[in-house]
Amino acid sequence: MNVAVVALPWSQLSRPSAAVAALATFLRREEPSWEVSAFYEYVRISEVVGVELYELIAEAAHSMGEAFFIPCVHTEQRERAVDELVVEATKVFRTFVEHAGPHPWVPDPDDERAVRETVVTLIARLEEAVRTTAERVARFDVVGLTTCFGQLWANLALAKAIKDIAPGVTVVLGGSTVSSAVGPSILRQYAFVDFVVQGEGELPFLALARALAKGDRDEADATRAVVSRRTADALTQGAPLWEVAQMDDLPIPSYDDFVAELERLGMPLDWAVPFEGSRGCWWDRINRTGNPKDTCFFCNLNLQWKGYREKSIGRVLDEVRALTERYANTRVFCLDNILRHKGTSELAEGLQALGGHFEIFHELRANVSPLEWVQLKDAGMHSAQVGIEGLSTSYLRRIGKGTTTIQNLQAMRYVRELEITHFGNLIVDFPGATEEEVDETLRNLLDYGVCFDPLNTSPFTLGRDATVFRMQGEFPIENVRNRDLFARLLPPEVNAELRLFDLSFDFRGDNVDWSDVRAFCKRFMRDRPGTIFRKPYLSYRPGETFVRIYERRGQAAEIYKALGHEDAYVAGLPWAMTYVLRGELARLYVFCMKIRTRAEIGERFPDVAPEAIDGALADWDAKRIVFREGSKVLALAVAEEPKIARARVLAQEAEEASRAPGRGKQRRPLPVLGAKASP
Repeated sequence: MNVAVVALPWSQLSRPSAAVAALATFLRREEPSWEVSAFYEYVRISEVVGVELYELIAEAAHSMGEAFFIPCVHTEQRERAVDELVVEATKVFRTFVEHAGPHPWVPDPDDERAVRETVVTLIARLEEAVRTTAERVARFDVVGLTTCFGQLWANLALAKAIKDIAPGVTVVLGGSTVSSAVGPSILRQYAFVDFVVQGEGELPFLALARALAKGDRDEADATRAVVSRRTADALTQGAPLWEVAQMDDLPIPSYDDFVAELERLGMPLDWAVPFEGSRGCWWDRINRTGNPKDTCFFCNLNLQWKGYREKSIGRVLDEVRALTERYANTRVFCLDNILRHKGTSELAEGLQALGGHFEIFHELRANVSPLEWVQLKDAGMHSAQVGIEGLSTSYLRRIGKGTTTIQNLQAMRYVRELEITHFGNLIVDFPGATEEEVDETLRNLLDYGVCFDPLNTSPFTLGRDATVFRMQGEFPIENVRNRDLFARLLPPEVNAELRLFDLSFDFRGDNVDWSDVRAFCKRFMRDRPGTIFRKPYLSYRPGETFVRIYERRGQAAEIYKALGHEDAYVAGLPWAMTYVLRGELARLYVFCMKIRTRAEIGERFPDVAPEAIDGALADWDAKRIVFREGSKVLALAVAEEPKIARARVLAQEAEEASRAPGRGKQRRPLPVLGAKASP
């Protein structure tokens, strides 16, 4: 038996496909006599397309990128596809040029002829590249295709090309994009796909390949977590999943084939090593509780798993050490959808002990503790995506996020002051949002969000089996259908039968207007590039007995005026000003760098009169240098150097540990000059 597993556009060039690597490595371990090859074809195709253009389209993979391959599947739709793709490409090119300026490889978005030529050329190049890939893999008995990262139509195009060349090859689709009802509908529509693996692929793909190796088609059709052309009518909503019991039992993936492809093409890519510490999301509790609201309502990223599982910390550390040493590369990309719920400190300390000077990317929620932020930074966290999604607590409840505005602002301050590059999003256009929630979001951006790194607005998109899809009656949506762009490119009879992962819908009634939020985020993103190297708009430096706060938000006044928000608090500030806090008030402000309740403040400062505390908090609130939510308070000023923030957090942790139950109630002086605190 010989098996090929293939990754196609639009995977990110900066890292190898983890799905392909994991599956190929697992198959080689379990069946060492088989020939198993991993093809990172998106790397080769990027050269055919042009690397810069490839990366631009990859950013729009789930929409425009996917659509470019539809005319490769339905050639009769070519002319219509070109017209539609010219419109979509113009939007993408215009956004790029507005942000980065003209580039020789991006056509002028105002020149329709140039855009059309680019679209026609690109479709032709992709079609030829798919044909070449089909020729490369046509000698294999089984070809497995992964459909993550907007790859469905690319893989359908390849499946069709393979069958044209070698009808006897068994083509298997897998990955998140063929979850649920999508997979069976693909099999019913396209005869060039033989099987769909649903959920994670290791166990079902191995069992399927073994059945095929024996020539037992009945056993192949009956494989758990697999839908075949024979079973698609019975399994209309998909197959039950089949997962490894313990993630530690999985082999450490090999990326040798990716490296070999780079060397073959002579591509000097600066790539990141992927590693996987968990699968699923512990905040998604639907499979445990049966309640479709026990997750973020907008998310369907975890359909391919029964629930959350994670590797042991020891195994994660072994994997990071092995991979980074093998590839002499300390740039590390964590694949996890979420930071582990427990053991973060142990993991961070273990990574730091490896001594690899890592550059790590991770996704996480805003509930990370101050100490964990410092430990993660010390471990090498260089960039992160915190699930912000909203700056209105009412709105955050509406979308099922499970966090609050004050938690989000605290996370945004920590990543800014620890100089962790942050890729944060605000979800807009969520069905059911109110004008009050939009106004609150905008006000919090104008007054407080400007203190930190810009956020990107991300329009709500409806995905199959997300909470909003499952409970459509509870949200003001109607006419749910396949994504309009895809529907316009597909033959009507095909579109009517397919159950795609990405959907469009109509709002039932009027949707609220998010345009001011969009305009602010777009302008702030444009005007604050490389913010990590600039002074924050609100910052502080501590002395031995004082704190000096630097107020620079007035420097953003022109942004506010240009957007018609002259009434905003920030727009009325001078170019720069400072506040000096001394003694107990300085200590109180630093104490509130971690979210505190009014009761905690009073308990920690019993010698300060309650009216003095309330007066200070009211004054700081009026100056927008703290954020108050109910009884909770958060100081907003950003430490001007990471060492200040680090020392502050460690000093506060030590002070709180000394007051913990069983340690006595003695009150030690609260340190202000964090730089003197010992680690």
